[in-house]
Amino acid sequence: MVERGIDLIAKERIRQIEEEAWTDYHDDDHLNDELAWAAVCYASPDFIFKFDDQGYQVDPWPWSRIWDKRKSDTRVQQLVKAGAFIAAEIDRIQRKTYYKKAVSILVFNTEQEKVLTVTSDSDGSYYCPGGLVRERETYIEAAYRALEESTGIEAEEMVEINAGFLDSKLTPDSLSYSVFFIAKVGDQKPDNTVEGLGITWHTIEELITNSLYSKYYRSMFSKLNDIIKGLISEDIQDF
Repeated sequence: MVERGIDLIAKERIRQIEEEAWTDYHDDDHLNDELAWAAVCYASPDFIFKFDDQGYQVDPWPWSRIWDKRKSDTRVQQLVKAGAFIAAEIDRIQRKTYYKKAVSILVFNTEQEKVLTVTSDSDGSYYCPGGLVRERETYIEAAYRALEESTGIEAEEMVEINAGFLDSKLTPDSLSYSVFFIAKVGDQKPDNTVEGLGITWHTIEELITNSLYSKYYRSMFSKLNDIIKGLISEDIQDF
């Protein structure tokens, strides 16, 4: 029996997520209608063009040519991919409408086996450096900016390690989708200049049990304990 188009599209979208790692937070970084343009390119029965800022006709394909399979795919394969990209773009727009995007950053002190946290002077709550992603800012751009703003540290490198929904003990009805990074910072020392906040160090156990976003951190660490240990011991030496 021939599979229906809707089933083929759903299967292709699952393949994109599982095999290509084109997940929600990956797609959220496509801020310039790339998913929609990819869908248009695959859906068109022939090559199409749009006008660029200088008035020249250009192919609207949004990414590197290595990802462009229009010539090798069958017509059904082209339409299936178009449908999957449309579904991904709809999801991206809806996520932007219904919840906020955020980043959290881990900075380890390997000697003390503690992580850098930001602490509120008013209530003593603490959490990893981070913040909301600004309009037309990617997750990784937000991570570099948020770490510097809250701790004065300019990260040498950011490694994305996981993502999930973040809810606060103080505002349980407020939901954000946060991408979790680990930062390589060399020998830099934190120097917080944000009024009302201080810099503290806490153990991972304290972070996952008593911090403001303990449920989120517990989820991140339970999934990535071995990965984080490897990053600390091998790739990121100089915290």
